[in-house]
Amino acid sequence: MILRLVVCTLFLSISITVNSQTLCERQDTIFKVLHFTKTTGWDHNTRSASADLFETIGGFKGFTVTDTEDESIFNNLS
Repeated sequence: MILRLVVCTLFLSISITVNSQTLCERQDTIFKVLHFTKTTGWDHNTRSASADLFETIGGFKGFTVTDTEDESIFNNLS
């Protein structure tokens, strides 16, 4: 019984996901991503790779990416 419920829930989730548009794919919505990379300690040297990843996805999905280490940006999110 539990396995059947899990399978049905999984199928329903996949079905809804496949058949719906994501927020960034909607034509009536402007979608922006903030890529904030400030660190107070160890730097794993992944910031540029992460920024490139978001830029690439943004190019495909039609959203813009702001890449910053400046925490003052949180005072003016609009």
